[in-house]
Amino acid sequence: MVEENNIDMFEKFKKWAVVGASPKKEKYGYKVFKTLVGRGFTVYPVHVAAKEIDGFKVYPNISSLPEIPEAIVLIIPPDKTLPVLEDMVKLNIRNVWFQPGSESDEAIEFCKKNDINFVAKACIMMDVSPENFRFEI
Repeated sequence: MVEENNIDMFEKFKKWAVVGASPKKEKYGYKVFKTLVGRGFTVYPVHVAAKEIDGFKVYPNISSLPEIPEAIVLIIPPDKTLPVLEDMVKLNIRNVWFQPGSESDEAIEFCKKNDINFVAKACIMMDVSPENFRFEI
């Protein structure tokens, strides 16, 4: 059974990939990445073009990660999410957080049909317990 918008479940994960991580400090891809790193989680930045973010190696896609994360945060346009979700199924990753603006009806339906737990229409930096995620950049 798919868990929809179960933020409490996502607060337990310690290994994350941030798809859409950015080396640009003003971008949410940077802020979310740094928030998770700052809380002590294992975090893999994913970006198609960047090579490094603050000394962290950046991966071009989730298939190239050195290990399977427990959850993925998407900070990409909605028309780019479906290929990532398809890769998640291939890699047996079953948890995704859609940062506001990255979700689409098609992506949500894909999650439901493929047993992917998801959070949508919630910001990972604002809508979870402060002791777990909030961190000033």
